[in-house]
Amino acid sequence: MSHVPLQKSHRLDIIVQRKLEVISSGNCAYLETFLTAAKAAGLGVRVIFAPWRSFENRPWASIHPRLEKLIDQVAWQSSIKLGHRYWSTSPRIWGRFGIRIVKEIMRRLGANIQIPTFFSTPLKTDERERVSAILKQDLADITVAEYSSLGPVLADLPKDETVHAVLMHDVLSDRGPALRTGNMIPNFVEMSAEEEVSWMSTSKLNFYASRNEMKSFGSRLPEAHNVWLRPNVPHFSEPPVSGPPRLIFIGTLHAANVDSVVHFHDEIWPKVRQELPEVELLIAGSTGPALPKRIQTAKGIKVLGRVDELADLGGPQSITIAPTRAATGISIKVAEYLLLRTACVAYPVAIAGFGNALEGLLEVHKTPNDFADAVIRLYKNEKLRHKLANKAGDNAPNCLSNAEVVAVLRNAVKCPQAKLTE
Repeated sequence: MSHVPLQKSHRLDIIVQRKLEVISSGNCAYLETFLTAAKAAGLGVRVIFAPWRSFENRPWASIHPRLEKLIDQVAWQSSIKLGHRYWSTSPRIWGRFGIRIVKEIMRRLGANIQIPTFFSTPLKTDERERVSAILKQDLADITVAEYSSLGPVLADLPKDETVHAVLMHDVLSDRGPALRTGNMIPNFVEMSAEEEVSWMSTSKLNFYASRNEMKSFGSRLPEAHNVWLRPNVPHFSEPPVSGPPRLIFIGTLHAANVDSVVHFHDEIWPKVRQELPEVELLIAGSTGPALPKRIQTAKGIKVLGRVDELADLGGPQSITIAPTRAATGISIKVAEYLLLRTACVAYPVAIAGFGNALEGLLEVHKTPNDFADAVIRLYKNEKLRHKLANKAGDNAPNCLSNAEVVAVLRNAVKCPQAKLTE
């Protein structure tokens, strides 16, 4: 990583409380998008890790190379860097690691043990003070809390010397109810909307990964300027343009993704198979190995696991599916499907985070029966399938442009005291 000397007036600091090792997960993909926009706005980037929380339950961590290229400086107290890894020097982290090992062994032996996450919990006083002290030593032009739960750190900083901002991957107070809708149990501490609003009380600029969450939750913070951070999936090489039709599902390991595939197999797949006995469903990503064996071994279904070149799954011969029943934030897979130039079929939940930005670029249906009918129709009608796929590929890049985010960041640097809503 290059350590470029930065000028205070041209730097953005972002506070994180997690590892940044895996870029395939939604939160790291959005962080990459946000930092890319910051670079396009002419800002240097410094990442401030919460010294203990960021190690989670393991005393070593690294930064994904793609994120590392976007970062100019790293501040991670109570750690040392050896090679490409950061190692905790805190006894509490090593003790936590030992407890985690014991719990994991018990869980694998059949004990009903849930290993919680803490991203939805504000930092304790001693850790918060450490982070605030680092920030105050050299205030950046813009200071961003990643997730609302880090918002209280901003309250320790002078509002007239740095723009307070929050990157909202999810509205945390909505996340629990959304997961319960899909019969999934949250593994994090829940909070009320009022409590979450209080964490962000000093934020002047909020970036939302979901357009509908920006509209609904943003209204609770009328003094702040709200901006939609669109998903910017990596650039894909040209997908194949010919071949037999096929169904595609792409997903990282997430309870909502597993639920989507199980639902599709149980409620939609039988009708599709009855009408199209030759059809194949290819499941890419870490979701596949986590599926029940009855689905992994079902006739017509192929679990691919990790696919290095997603473009190989794209093209107008592919029908991508997003039978999402429970979602928080925004479905990055839908953006990937469209940029891969495929004909996509989705439930409304899967595109709710986009608002009406993707209108006409995919088929949206509310019931399993209608979903199955759309898949069958696109499979049989090559002309219709190619038309929808090409329309998606041609229009999605413009619909997902983050030019507004770049402009807002530039404006915040030039006029930190101005009302960004003007």
